[in-house]
Amino acid sequence: MVTCDIKGSQDGQGTCDQNHVVKCCSLSVEKTACVAPAPPPAAGCTGGAIALTLQYTGSTISGPTTVVVTGSSGASVTYDLPSLTNGDVLTTASENGFTIDATAHGQSKLGSKTTVTINGVAEVLHTSCSCKATPETNLALCDPMCLDSSSPDNTTGFKGAPSPLWTLVGLKDPTLGTETCGGGGTTGECQTALPAGGADVEFTYKITNTGTTTVSDLAVEDDKLGIIDASQIVPLDPGQSGTLTTKQFVASTTRNTVTVTGNDGACMATAKAAVVAPCVLGYPFTSQNPRTSVAFNESEVLRAFRPATVQPGERLMVFYNDEHALTLGVRKVLVKSQTGTTMMTFPFTLLMHNPDGVESPQVGTTDLNGDNAGTDTATCTGFPDLCDRPLFPALFITDITMDPDSRAGDWQFGVIDPDTGDSKPENTPIPPNAVFGTWKGAVRTVDKTKSVPAVTVTPDTDPAKNHYNLDGGDTAPSGLTDQGYGAEVAWNVDDLLAAGVIERGHVYRVQFMVHDGDQNKVGGDTGEGCATVFVGEE
Repeated sequence: MVTCDIKGSQDGQGTCDQNHVVKCCSLSVEKTACVAPAPPPAAGCTGGAIALTLQYTGSTISGPTTVVVTGSSGASVTYDLPSLTNGDVLTTASENGFTIDATAHGQSKLGSKTTVTINGVAEVLHTSCSCKATPETNLALCDPMCLDSSSPDNTTGFKGAPSPLWTLVGLKDPTLGTETCGGGGTTGECQTALPAGGADVEFTYKITNTGTTTVSDLAVEDDKLGIIDASQIVPLDPGQSGTLTTKQFVASTTRNTVTVTGNDGACMATAKAAVVAPCVLGYPFTSQNPRTSVAFNESEVLRAFRPATVQPGERLMVFYNDEHALTLGVRKVLVKSQTGTTMMTFPFTLLMHNPDGVESPQVGTTDLNGDNAGTDTATCTGFPDLCDRPLFPALFITDITMDPDSRAGDWQFGVIDPDTGDSKPENTPIPPNAVFGTWKGAVRTVDKTKSVPAVTVTPDTDPAKNHYNLDGGDTAPSGLTDQGYGAEVAWNVDDLLAAGVIERGHVYRVQFMVHDGDQNKVGGDTGEGCATVFVGEE
């Protein structure tokens, strides 16, 4: 194409430069940063099975089928199935994603024998480490289960014969941890969460010519990795794509931006991707802000966070589990005075069935101060109300794109600057957009008949245990501790984007706070956790 370089006044008069030729083009680029999978653990057994995932390898059974799996330690689970097909893998959220998990039943191991019955017909598997055979069936991943000598279908008279019905595809071992057949769990998905200490990361750049002319040269530059050689994918004809890859060890949260230019800069495209390191809470510590010294006594109730990278339309998910149900918030406040008692009720989503699942739940009062505060009664010396924490599940967000060490949005950093002691606006907790599983409410009482008003928080009675049955929620990650009461608390990415608290292409520190409501007068044990998350650009 010939363009005219108009030189002169604004009346459009000038000289046409016939030698100025621009090769028009149009490009797009997609970038991913995927943590390389860790080497698969060695298949084996070091202390007997804690949990098993079994794949059925027998003949297909049409019609209703009942499978009961029972460990000699007492753990037992029943599957009522419409049929049982060769290749079926039996798992359930209540067993932490396994076929059977002893810890879901308060046991440390399944025991030396695990009996599996299909419509009442039993097979006895040996699930300790003493079962040897050729081929190896000593709880070896991807191999048939080892039959116990007492199994009715074991005609050898000794333990070690391979089961004709069940193959081991998942194992939780006391020393090796959780193993899966193939060594890596889900395949084909890009994992963006770095392990502690870092890992190799594979960076992929898919460049597409979206124009109508050929792109004869490409310049590709990653702001963290430098120049990426693109000579092997040019020229790119219209509609064609080329993919470049490179690998580098990464130890900390890293956001990369790639810039692609074509035809000597005539067209350009950019994309971002990130891998995120584990979040470190960093509390408690002593500072000029007494909140940084507040202890959270049961942070382990926050069992898992997903995912490390989110896109619009997805949600941030926190999985809770404890010996008491999650407290969703304060539904009622009673204020006692010399003239009587006043009662204030607040919109609150009750558990209608167990388990339950609700979008846009009402969490009671979200006031942070005053008689109607939806907070616990934690105190700081010299600051009566400063350290009260939200009783409803709360999210706090810090943009760490430019400062990976920032905690400016944390609950602890509100009200008083930890470094200077100066006053600052309190960071606002964000209630959840969804809750699944079980939960309960609480009643706050303010007794002003005393010389120093006394505040108590009384949680409602726990519902029945639901384990990890989340009634329409997301499947909890496998291998999580199960103490009986499970819940998923979620925040919608679209809502956070619309509220302006997050932006696409940025990296965030997200801090979570929950109460389980098992201690009268203080509102329950309190847990906090944090995670690092990248918000994708799609």
